[in-house]
Amino acid sequence: MHTENGSHWLERYHSGYHEWKTYGRNGDSLSGRPLGLVETMFDCDGRRFEGRADVHGVLKLKIKGRETREQLRKRIRLAWANFRAHHPLTRAIADKLPSGPIIDETGKEGHQRYFVIRPLGKSSKENLEDSSATLTFVEDFHAQVDPADFLKHVENTGRAIDPSKSLSKLFVLPLIKLSDGTFQLPLVFIFAHQITDGLTMYNWLPHFNHLLNQSQSTLLTLLTTLSSLSSPNPPKTSLPPLPPAQEDLYPPIPGTPAHQRWSWLLLRILRHIRRPLPPAFPNPLTRTHPLPPGHARPMPPSYPSILNYHPTPPLNTHRAHAVLSPAASRRFHAIALSAGVSLGATAFALVGLVMQTLHASLHPRCDDEEARPSFIASFPLNPRAFLSSASAAPADSLMLGFSSGLVLPFLPLEAPVGLRMRVLARRAQAQLRRYQRREVRRSKDGARAAAGARELLQDLYLMTAERSEMLLGEEERMGWVVQGGYPARGNPTGATCGVSWVGAVEALMRGPMDAKVEEEGKRKDGVVGGNGEEQSEFEAAWMDVDMGIRVREREFLVGGSTLGHDRVSFAVSYDGNAYDEALVRKWEEKMETILLEDAPNSRL
Repeated sequence: MHTENGSHWLERYHSGYHEWKTYGRNGDSLSGRPLGLVETMFDCDGRRFEGRADVHGVLKLKIKGRETREQLRKRIRLAWANFRAHHPLTRAIADKLPSGPIIDETGKEGHQRYFVIRPLGKSSKENLEDSSATLTFVEDFHAQVDPADFLKHVENTGRAIDPSKSLSKLFVLPLIKLSDGTFQLPLVFIFAHQITDGLTMYNWLPHFNHLLNQSQSTLLTLLTTLSSLSSPNPPKTSLPPLPPAQEDLYPPIPGTPAHQRWSWLLLRILRHIRRPLPPAFPNPLTRTHPLPPGHARPMPPSYPSILNYHPTPPLNTHRAHAVLSPAASRRFHAIALSAGVSLGATAFALVGLVMQTLHASLHPRCDDEEARPSFIASFPLNPRAFLSSASAAPADSLMLGFSSGLVLPFLPLEAPVGLRMRVLARRAQAQLRRYQRREVRRSKDGARAAAGARELLQDLYLMTAERSEMLLGEEERMGWVVQGGYPARGNPTGATCGVSWVGAVEALMRGPMDAKVEEEGKRKDGVVGGNGEEQSEFEAAWMDVDMGIRVREREFLVGGSTLGHDRVSFAVSYDGNAYDEALVRKWEEKMETILLEDAPNSRL
């Protein structure tokens, strides 16, 4: 079925519906495109639930050099302006077309929301002023700030960004003097989830660090060049491309229109009759009496000049961390090696093992141990792995999918930890393999592998269409009934928690910029404008990064990674209304120690 405004649920799959176009507003020429289905879900989260699902990244840099504070601020302003020029969605707003002040050439009314991006200003000064509106130097209001405390306030007060003005925000916290005489520069980035995901964050933050290490004259020249692209006679250098919606990159369904309709029919019937996952045991960290949404505990107004303390978000977002000791990390790596599985699969196994142990402590007596519910982990999917046009380019937008869940059986508690870990890790690896691109490439039957990847994306598309329809307000819904009279068969319970794995953070954060710094040694950077002052040495080296998200109701999202010297670390964003902080601390302790419980007397 074809419609001009994409009102049919199938009209937005590989159709070019989300193509970037030029629109007019108040005499200005703007770029805009409809939000994709996944982007719409997260746009709705942020708009309707006070910034829910907004992504944050806390980047800590070690600053060396003799720049004054004002020189450092000028450098940060230039780096931020260049960063926003290079990543167009960070300059975008979310708006309606055509019912808002923007006029679509069709002139039709509707509730579809769009990304809207103004062209870069015609001068570096104009672009610096524009980017400064999304940049706050916290030191102007507070001489000293604890980054962890500030982040807690950012996540538990009113939304830090206004989507009608910008989908990005940067807070620059006061410098912290270190014992070696250098300084730590803490930066807090806030992005609407509809423009970014984990992979994109690990592309964006190293790029900002790279820009910050350029000389101020280089940054100004680069910004001037980008600004000149808005002139009537732009140079040959081109602006970064505007990111597409992932739905437009999905592979086409081969065959005639009749064959394509048959393919969608079969998939919907399969979703109706498919076997659901087994029941999962609930998260054992749940409060005895969870607080309902709308009853979040308000934060004391510690930063009233910077953050909005009214209204309070529907729930509290809390953070937790578990960092394995060197000995526990070595055993973690050894288990992965002996089991012949990835570190990611081993991370799923460890989280599952600890959750099973804590669940059993709450329910020690069970007549049939084999009848205990399974541990089920939800996890994000990376559709780029199946999109040839997206997988080669650096991540610069949101591209995300949702899994049905990864199931790990409840193993006897009497079995050695090493044995249970190997069994669970192998189970996890077998289920994760389906979503790994290299497995598609290894397949001997290329046509079958391509069809499997396409069916995965078709299923993802249907699931997203249903979810976006449920999240939208009643006045914005399209009235889609994707499954018709054959509803998709759901799972009997939700997942125990969410788990993801990003790999080696140091490798992700230390890019070409760091190698160049090591080769060239200390950078020499003169003051822009040249007034005869002595040149200053400057270097901003990555120290630490922490990423998280404003959670939805009952979410407990565990993100695993390796730090320097292969230390294994887990960071958690969780619903403070649903989960008990004291129990979460027990979870942290168990995550850090369980691999050592039988290590001296057990074989890996």
